[in-house]
Amino acid sequence: PDSNAALEWRLTLDLLLTYLPHEIRHTLHLRMLGFSWKEVSDVLRISVKQAKSRYYYGLQNAYEDLIKSHLRRLLSENSD
Repeated sequence: PDSNAALEWRLTLDLLLTYLPHEIRHTLHLRMLGFSWKEVSDVLRISVKQAKSRYYYGLQNAYEDLIKSHLRRLLSENSD
């Protein structure tokens, strides 16, 4: 059961990544590598506040798009 849950979690994260814009995916990778928000903002040539805002806004939008896509798929399966 734990391995199934881990696999489902990994697949969900991989799917979420496909909904992220390039800049947000790039920011996520930098943060995963241990870059500080200051370093990320320097790479992106924007302020720290803008980097954080764009990142969290981008994640939220990707999550909402993923949920909408999933709901559309469920509705189309139920209408068949």
